[in-house]
Amino acid sequence: MKKRFSGRSVVLALILVSTKAIADGRFVNAKSILEGLSTPAKEESLTRGFKPRANPDSATRVCDPALNALLIEKTGAKGEQLTRTLYVEAVPRIDLDIAFKRGLATILPEGERQLDELAIVLKDSRFAGQRFVVAGHTDTEGSADYNDKLSCERALSVRRYLRSKHGISDTNLIPMGFGFTKLKNSDDKLSQDNRRVEVRKFSQAAPQ
Repeated sequence: MKKRFSGRSVVLALILVSTKAIADGRFVNAKSILEGLSTPAKEESLTRGFKPRANPDSATRVCDPALNALLIEKTGAKGEQLTRTLYVEAVPRIDLDIAFKRGLATILPEGERQLDELAIVLKDSRFAGQRFVVAGHTDTEGSADYNDKLSCERALSVRRYLRSKHGISDTNLIPMGFGFTKLKNSDDKLSQDNRRVEVRKFSQAAPQ
């Protein structure tokens, strides 16, 4: 049986999840993820045959139209305000490695293993009723439209896995796609560091 973790509560938390393979041994267990979420914040090639179809909302970047409408209704915010609320820069963070097939939204087995550890933390009782943003990102190879869609496909793929394998509600996971608009490594725009998914803990309770 998985034990629950103790520690001070986190109002806002960020997990940066890159798409680099975990073959180099940088697997992060659930205890380390939880510790990372409690750390104070610091300021701070494509498979051409793949045709991603998902597209983020132009204002909010949310990839699920129904959930996008629900969030705007519940918060009473305009789309662009919702985006600013969801994308907070200076928050506690930890880097995880999630492996995707290059240029695809298919999570590799080693990526699933890392998501299994992440799920333990997301299901911790202290996070009950919280929403988490699952934000997809890409490098700059390919068109902006292609990468916007690919980033959404990856975010949706992570949400599907966490829902189907771990029972985490879709209303608690907000898929967002940023394409290559928020590069992690701007010095090397084609770096695999930029092909990643972020998971951010949002402070408000999930909509009912």
